Amino acid sequence: NKTRALEEYTSKRGELSEDHELALREKDEEIEVYKSGMEQALMELEELKLSQGDVDHALDSQIDEVLHGTVAKINDIIDSVLQSGVQRVDDALYELESSMQAGNQSASPAYVLSQVEKASASATEFSTAFNNFIADGPNSSHAEIIRTVSVFSGSIADVLSNTKGLTRFATDDKNSDQLVNAARKPAQATIRFLRGLQSFRLEGLEPLQKTDVVINNNLEVQRDLQTLSKFVDTFAPKGSKLSTSGDL
Repeated sequence: NKTRALEEYTSKRGELSEDHELALREKDEEIEVYKSGMEQALMELEELKLSQGDVDHALDSQIDEVLHGTVAKINDIIDSVLQSGVQRVDDALYELESSMQAGNQSASPAYVLSQVEKASASATEFSTAFNNFIADGPNSSHAEIIRTVSVFSGSIADVLSNTKGLTRFATDDKNSDQLVNAARKPAQATIRFLRGLQSFRLEGLEPLQKTDVVINNNLEVQRDLQTLSKFVDTFAPKGSKLSTSGDL
């Protein structure tokens, strides 16, 4: 029965999403612990520096060590958050390709277009958060990266699952394959985007070069989502072509 299938589908996706959110919350708390530890250590070193009249240059190198150590730990956590986003999209790609998965059977072209629009906005929101992280260094709001990675990867996963559901309207196998291919591209671009921001890949780049990596990858995701939108539009009932601008 269609309603029960939809309920099971929604419940399954809800459970996956909750597990993902819990894992990301733990990462957020982990970073907070490192940051408060860094702040405490820096305060103590600064006090020691003041009391000694800054005669000991060794303290400066200790302060540098605390900063570098904390930055490395925060980068490790951000890397694992990016990897969790990759995993989420990768799982959705597997379901998109699997003949055992039918996707969201109640998805309509208008609904899929609204999901594509949401994914497009979330990609840009993530890009802004990551560029702020590049600009502000250890003082940046890492929580925004964790939140926006989750929203971005989740919204791309939703696009795949809902687009897969539209294949039931395909006129033939070729048409169905074209739709799946159009959905696959923004997902693959998202994986390249998130992997490309791993700290070891950005190492040695100037802040401006890092920002360019973010901007260029976001543009690629946006372009692929736009192509998907145009293709989904062809599945709309004749005479009621849907526009991706305006209300859906």
